[in-house]
Amino acid sequence: MEGIMAGDGLLWWHWLLIYLLVFVATVVQASIGFGFGLFAAPILMIWFPQLLPGPLLVASFSLTITMSVRGWRWVRLDAIFWMIAGVLPGLWIGAQLMQHLAPHPMAILFGLLVLTAVALSASGHHPPVIPATLFPAGVCAAVMAVTTTMSGPPVALVLQNLPGAWFRHTLALFFSLTGLLTMASLALIERMGWPELSAGLALIPPVLAGFLLARHVNPWLDQRRQLLRLLILTVAGAAGVVVMVRAWLTWP
Repeated sequence: MEGIMAGDGLLWWHWLLIYLLVFVATVVQASIGFGFGLFAAPILMIWFPQLLPGPLLVASFSLTITMSVRGWRWVRLDAIFWMIAGVLPGLWIGAQLMQHLAPHPMAILFGLLVLTAVALSASGHHPPVIPATLFPAGVCAAVMAVTTTMSGPPVALVLQNLPGAWFRHTLALFFSLTGLLTMASLALIERMGWPELSAGLALIPPVLAGFLLARHVNPWLDQRRQLLRLLILTVAGAAGVVVMVRAWLTWP
């Protein structure tokens, strides 16, 4: 991690805080299906910005690819196809929006849209898992990834009614594929190289520890469908709030 952290004078409790954040973020995502960036990114952005975006992406990818391989039999490949089909134009749309629109009002708008979708889901309106919902969810996820760094809520809300294992592992493969696209894009603009990769690899120990703990939580959670769905909506709503608050606090 020396290439990223050299000269920063990190103390032992800095490392403890970083590892604790990554551990908690891993437990949340490995148990619920998403939320890694929601828990880790905001605090790291303030105190340890050198870990964003590259190193944290590497850590997140190590989790999602592990979940994808371990839970391959629970992946909905049809859902992956349509969501990734939406991601490709969504990345272009997001880049255009970043070039031509003010980012802070746009982030607040997306946060409000996420909260609206959460409210509709809580009221009993559940989107069906079909191409007509999966494709636009992929578009929205990509646009939000580019504009707000949080891509999980749109796809999570569409997949929320899948059984727990299918939900988690389908999202894991989706995040693995989009993570690869994002890291490749960062490499093209020289923001992903060996220093970022080595820093991300140094974050894998708390990822592995969180993954192992979540394996014991998942069977208990899968038997409580209403609780799992409540947690999905809560994390998605929290992501919408975080996006808006962050945009408001950093508004020039």
